Amino acid sequence: GQLVQRQPGAIDMMSATGRLKVMLTKLAPGRVWRGLGTIAGATVLSQLLPLLALPLVARHFGPEVLYSYFLFLALLLPLTIILGLRQDMSIASATSTDAMERNLHFSLAITSVLTLVGTPTVALLGSLWNAAWAMPAAAAVASAGVMAVNQSVLSAVTFRRDYRVAALAQIIPSVLASILQVV
Repeated sequence: GQLVQRQPGAIDMMSATGRLKVMLTKLAPGRVWRGLGTIAGATVLSQLLPLLALPLVARHFGPEVLYSYFLFLALLLPLTIILGLRQDMSIASATSTDAMERNLHFSLAITSVLTLVGTPTVALLGSLWNAAWAMPAAAAVASAGVMAVNQSVLSAVTFRRDYRVAALAQIIPSVLASILQVV
């Protein structure tokens, strides 16, 4: 090979890349990177499916139904965070399996109670005001509760490094939601 003369202070990209690879390998073994890649791929797919179903929904339904649909979507993410109280973070950051299981049980209990109380409350308030938003909002509360439970379970299986189950837990609800949107 040829010798390349370097200027003082120049960065050798091959050695920098090699050092980064060694550092990442020490940080997490290949199994972890493959698992994270599986989860990342499932996340992308689960986000794309509803987006791909949107043109079919828009074509088959009128403006009133689309209003309800977009209201539902607008409420879904904030309600998921509120109902789950971001307990998925405490599950993922647990220092032991016992702590993770305690956090998971607390998360499932509090999310279930908030969802079971919140859904009929929103529906009742909306019906008292004869509001058009009552049913989409109540459906969003119920769906957000299910999503918050799903997030907690995802955190638990990720904690246990069961990446295939975590990937399936992301894709299956997205597929079901996409089918329900079109039907």
